[in-house]
Amino acid sequence: MATPPTLATFTARPSPATSRSAPRSPPTTPSYDQAGAALRIDAENWIKAGTEFVDGALHVSVVVTRGFSDWSVLPAAGRPASVTIELERAGDAVTVRYGLDDGDPTEMIRLAYFPPEVPALAGVMCAAPVGKGFETRFTGVEIRGIA
Repeated sequence: MATPPTLATFTARPSPATSRSAPRSPPTTPSYDQAGAALRIDAENWIKAGTEFVDGALHVSVVVTRGFSDWSVLPAAGRPASVTIELERAGDAVTVRYGLDDGDPTEMIRLAYFPPEVPALAGVMCAAPVGKGFETRFTGVEIRGIA
């Protein structure tokens, strides 16, 4: 098996402005429509981060799973046209940062343990666990690794 990167940076810009689910007025029930970036070792070890509609408002969201999942959300200030997400894996940790409206991802939202020296998949993710689904657009997707 190949040695996993000691540093992996992933940046994606899910655009909430292009989503059909972007409400002009808050819905009566939360939709949980989400788009962003993910790192996955297996079904028991993964991280996803991105934008998520919760209670009718756009949030920056992170889910970390290590046998069980926990969820962190932060309201996105204003109504940003884009959100940049960065997951940086170094050693036994992943740092999750974000930026709004084409800003660099400089705001840290999460620092999480992630098993070191184990290969992981990296990519974009979308989900609509409630409802008919939505459209989103990713721009500037970049995956880098240093062996």
